[in-house]
Amino acid sequence: METGISIFRHEAFIFMGLLLAIMGVLRLSGYVFSSDWFWVVIGIAIALDGSIGLKKHRQFERKYKVIEKKR
Repeated sequence: METGISIFRHEAFIFMGLLLAIMGVLRLSGYVFSSDWFWVVIGIAIALDGSIGLKKHRQFERKYKVIEKKR
């Protein structure tokens, strides 16, 4: 089940990137989008990226039991 959720998250991140590209092309071709929409999509994409990274980091720590040494 975790693999399915992880794949969905990656697909959602790819979708956000494509949406940004499409919105940029439409804006350049004369259609008007508010810059606020770009920031909304970018914010969602960054949040997705952060959640994927955090999940992968926690999985790594659980698998290899990372222990910090005190200096």
